[in-house]
Amino acid sequence: MAVPALSTYSAATGQPISGGRWPGGVLSGNADLEAAQAAGALGVNASGVSGNVTLADAQAAGTLASDPGNVRIAIWGQSNAVGRADGTDLSASPLSSDAELAQYWSGALTFSRVFIWNGSAYATLTAANNGATSGQFGSEFGLAVRWMRETASGNLYFEKWASSGTSITSNIFTPGVWPYTTGAGYRTSGNSWLASNGITIARDAWVWNQGESDAAMSESTYRGYLDTLMAGLAADNVRPAGNTDILIQIPSGTAGYGSGVVAAKAAKAAADPTRTLTLTAPAYMKADNLHQNGRGQVQLGYDIFEQLFSRSHIAV
Repeated sequence: MAVPALSTYSAATGQPISGGRWPGGVLSGNADLEAAQAAGALGVNASGVSGNVTLADAQAAGTLASDPGNVRIAIWGQSNAVGRADGTDLSASPLSSDAELAQYWSGALTFSRVFIWNGSAYATLTAANNGATSGQFGSEFGLAVRWMRETASGNLYFEKWASSGTSITSNIFTPGVWPYTTGAGYRTSGNSWLASNGITIARDAWVWNQGESDAAMSESTYRGYLDTLMAGLAADNVRPAGNTDILIQIPSGTAGYGSGVVAAKAAKAAADPTRTLTLTAPAYMKADNLHQNGRGQVQLGYDIFEQLFSRSHIAV
């Protein structure tokens, strides 16, 4: 049976398992392969050969969750959708306890199966092309980390359409007018690129992370704008039939919190619970109490992954 490498992670904590020892507890869907082997949950591969097995073997045997295929996630919103977390946070406590986070940021480790739309193609996700200001990142980072660790096949594709300090009333989010049409056009162009490369998307998701600029808006007013936006996105295939919507709730006690916005998102999800859900962003904030710090954005990415793919919770 293989001895876990230093890149083995606990499903309970998301942290490296040191000394080749499983920390205990029941293995869940996102348990690392070698950690599962160390715990005695695995030891025979899908063909019946003892010893090291691949993640795909374990999935085929039903021990770990199956890969979801090629997935595309569109992230729309304002500054916390752009991402204002500083890359330097990845090398500071508490994130420094997971050394691979900084390695993904530096490029020592690569997101070889994660791509982001750059206006003309889906390019491999890096710290330099993630749609944020240089040196910063958003929830796409944590999503990409879990994708690389917890899937053995398939690609993850991102589209980001977000702008700081932007109200839901802005033309950026008004269907049929510019510049909304540019953001929606990413999907049309992206679909053409995928088709030309023989790639089929198995699942789509749309993440809406906005509301700070509309904190004073009433539930009914915000809900009206949100309904219009989501209907337009459906018509423009950004929210194709069968997709999943994740409406990010701004945490209470932070500078951008608005009860009307929160209520509107909750009501929208309640009206279509099989397709739309809400997820409260973690309240790990920068000094301005408005933007999430590195811990907050990594946690948010982890939490979105958890919700989309029914995986275990990992706290950072």
